[in-house]
Amino acid sequence: MTDMNNNKILVNLKKKIIEVRHGLRRLTFGKRLKPSFVIVGAQKAGTTSLYRYLIQHPNIKSSLLKEIHYFDLNYNKSLSWYHLFFPLKTKKNNITGEASPYYMFHPFAIERIAKVNPDIKIKIIWAFTWYDPGKEADAAKTLINQGADILVQHTDTFAPCQEAEKAGVLAFGQASNQEEFCPNSHLTAIEDVWGPYYAARAKAVVDGTWSSTDTWDGMDKGMVVMSPYNAKLMPSDLIQEAVAMEIALKDGSMHSFEGPIYNQAGELMVPEGGVADDGMLLGMNWYVKGIDGELPQ
Repeated sequence: MTDMNNNKILVNLKKKIIEVRHGLRRLTFGKRLKPSFVIVGAQKAGTTSLYRYLIQHPNIKSSLLKEIHYFDLNYNKSLSWYHLFFPLKTKKNNITGEASPYYMFHPFAIERIAKVNPDIKIKIIWAFTWYDPGKEADAAKTLINQGADILVQHTDTFAPCQEAEKAGVLAFGQASNQEEFCPNSHLTAIEDVWGPYYAARAKAVVDGTWSSTDTWDGMDKGMVVMSPYNAKLMPSDLIQEAVAMEIALKDGSMHSFEGPIYNQAGELMVPEGGVADDGMLLGMNWYVKGIDGELPQ
């Protein structure tokens, strides 16, 4: 029998033992700690080391598995299934948690964690401009200094992405592909493709058919496209999932603003099964639930 076969047998045996131990824990479900922290990890980025350092503290207890992968690969299972991985309550000041390296890259993991732990914060800084590298860089630095580990922008320069690169955090770009300016931070970006629109509007002026109108074109019309996904930072299965979401947005089977959507006060704004219409989006003057801060007046 080869070493490879022996290793495979040991891995399968370990999985079986964990499954049995996990199943037996149903008897003590109500006596188990709930996680106080979730490390949103990345592959080969020190996730395991950080977790091991944390559980060296006498009041931080380890979970049955370090990488439970509940919020990405096992989200179809119940929350009680997740909680069974954590230890029994023994002292009032004991805490526990887990660390899964795929959470950072999964498109829904953060949202799912936020549903379970609403204390997770999303902070916003308004630059009040579409294009001002100085202001955008300052805003990015402030968010990073406040502990942000992923930056998302709705301004048009590459300054926030460059600050992310310097600080070693991840970033999503806006309006154009910014990867050449921050290759080790840039995950992807939305690109605004204005050329065909302006050409059509200019032709309408020449033809005498121009009139003022709203334009709500998106991915389905090619006005919005995604930059290449950074394969150095994103696993292939996550990229495939993102591409599938693009297809769903294009064919209308998915909507970017599907309900239920709650405002910052917890009031239901879009019911389950509904979508935010153009009028709501055009006049939206409220933050969604989970945003930390106040909307500028």
